[in-house]
Amino acid sequence: MIRAIQAGQPTDDLDGLGLIDCDVHVGREDKWLEDLMPYWSRSERAILTGSTTAAQGVQGGTGRKLPRSPYYAAGANNSTGPGADDAAEFAVDLLDRNGIDRAIVLSRAGLSLGVYPQAWEAVLIARAANNWITDRWLGRDHRWRGLITVAPQSVEWSIKEIERCAKSPNMVGIYLPLTSDPMGAERLFPIFAAAVASEFPVVIHSSAAHTYANGPRLMTAINWLDYRYSGGMPVQLNIATMVTSGAFETFPDLKVLCADAGFAWLGPTMWTLDDMWKASRSSAPWVKRPPSDYIHKQCWVTTQPWISAPNDEQLAHALEMSRADTTLVFGSDYPHSPHSEYLTAIQQIPVQYQRAVRAQNALALFGKRLM
Repeated sequence: MIRAIQAGQPTDDLDGLGLIDCDVHVGREDKWLEDLMPYWSRSERAILTGSTTAAQGVQGGTGRKLPRSPYYAAGANNSTGPGADDAAEFAVDLLDRNGIDRAIVLSRAGLSLGVYPQAWEAVLIARAANNWITDRWLGRDHRWRGLITVAPQSVEWSIKEIERCAKSPNMVGIYLPLTSDPMGAERLFPIFAAAVASEFPVVIHSSAAHTYANGPRLMTAINWLDYRYSGGMPVQLNIATMVTSGAFETFPDLKVLCADAGFAWLGPTMWTLDDMWKASRSSAPWVKRPPSDYIHKQCWVTTQPWISAPNDEQLAHALEMSRADTTLVFGSDYPHSPHSEYLTAIQQIPVQYQRAVRAQNALALFGKRLM
């Protein structure tokens, strides 16, 4: 039996940080548009409330309605209630309850922003989401940290927004919503350059985006089970395009976090890409090293969704194949997952990985702004 450390049990001190949560969602799921209203001018509010896409949210306007999570139906960690936009309530339920020293928050408004067909619309929402995060969260509790949401529909604006928001010491990374363009597309390279210049990692996240016409290419989910299963696949495919396009070669200091896509896919993905690269290196001469080398050095993954391996030995193999000692960070995906599920990761991770997963890898990824 693998020895594990229970949630809240301290590990060796890492600048006073024992547990860092790298994936927390804030904002009311059904009323995020209302939350952001104060951050738009009267004319902007009129335009956005008249927009089919924004008024209905990402579940309307650009695609068909998604199956609802059974977690919400059961009332577990329901993100539509008042606590979803209340930093103090969230701090009690998540941080205090689990002994979390830092938590990185992402506005729900920006999660599937990449599917919006109009650049102006995406820009207005991203800007308001960043201001809302700064005002309502980052100054309310020293444990909160934020991600700068950018609009991939407008690369030029995104670069300026990174420069603007980087002035906040509690912003620690850049959230890049997935679109129908692969992340390896050269038009996104200026965003990567801005991330490196600001010493920010880029965060991508599984979402409903792949079920929409303007989202990353993948089949539409039939029900909750295959929606949840397929949610991480666009993340995996996009990481592959960053290798094959030469993005990681072009930006060797670029760091990317794949949030809420699991971790068990990382090993097989690296092996498969390595085999293909060896067989057809001439097709991508700009990929100068084995793909696994880029992924291992420049990519991180989160514990959620956690895998329920049949036994401890198989879990240990999955962690080893994914090189969890350097790539895996704790991410609760709160409040999308029930408390029992995200806590399982901390309870089941073998003791030899605990220090790395709880805090060390996150510090390597996000750097001194977490202090």
